[in-house]
Amino acid sequence: MRISGGHTLVPGLECGRATGCHAQTLNSLATALEKPVAALFSGHRSDADESMQVVVAAPYCIVPAKRADLGWVAATAKRVYSGLDVIPLGTLEEWYTANPHGFSIIRDNSGWACGNIDILPVRESCMSALLRGEIHERDIHGKDLFGPRESKQVKVLYIESVVALGSGGAGNPIAIRTALVSARGIVTRIAAPTSLQRLYALGASPAGVALMNRFGFKRCQTADVRLDHHDMYRIEWLPLLDRIEELVDPAEARSVSRLVQVLKGEAKLQAE
Repeated sequence: MRISGGHTLVPGLECGRATGCHAQTLNSLATALEKPVAALFSGHRSDADESMQVVVAAPYCIVPAKRADLGWVAATAKRVYSGLDVIPLGTLEEWYTANPHGFSIIRDNSGWACGNIDILPVRESCMSALLRGEIHERDIHGKDLFGPRESKQVKVLYIESVVALGSGGAGNPIAIRTALVSARGIVTRIAAPTSLQRLYALGASPAGVALMNRFGFKRCQTADVRLDHHDMYRIEWLPLLDRIEELVDPAEARSVSRLVQVLKGEAKLQAE
């Protein structure tokens, strides 16, 4: 899992913009991190995204990426990755065409993008080659991905990238936390929960490896036998959900999951 920003963690939200239980959650997290809640960043804003009308109730939320967001994703990748780990815009567009459900944007409550989550439903033959270390991520093509109507066939998912930027390009723990507690909603856009078995990710940064270790990912192949020179990690889907529930506040998880349901059109936002 490629987490941008290294080890420097800078919380990022103007606290006055949050309301209700979410403001309390933010303050509690900032206290736990022993850091001030700070205003931050500029990024890519989608004023046309009508779903942003509900974001005022939360520090960050996860929204489905639009094709227009891919340029920002590609540009951000050039800032935080290097070498063959940087996925070209053309490849991102090919993946998105094959299955847009794997692409999510992390936005703050002003609508600004501060991160992205790319998860690929890779077909068995290509996934096997990737797990053996015979290909790079950028060697995955659109034809190698399950389409939106094939979600019940998806047994494994590949976490291609997780970016959460704070001030000055530092890591953003609150945005990462939002992504974690939103995991069920993010993943079930791509794969049927009754079919999904496990997830894989590369250990391409110290921050990513630390996060995966904390949530129970296990190394399944070492970098020295892989073409991409990164360790590969795996975790079973249901144990990951259990681990997330153990490590995050249940009330926060319910609140963020509620927002994911709203953004998916499955529920209406109500005052808490």
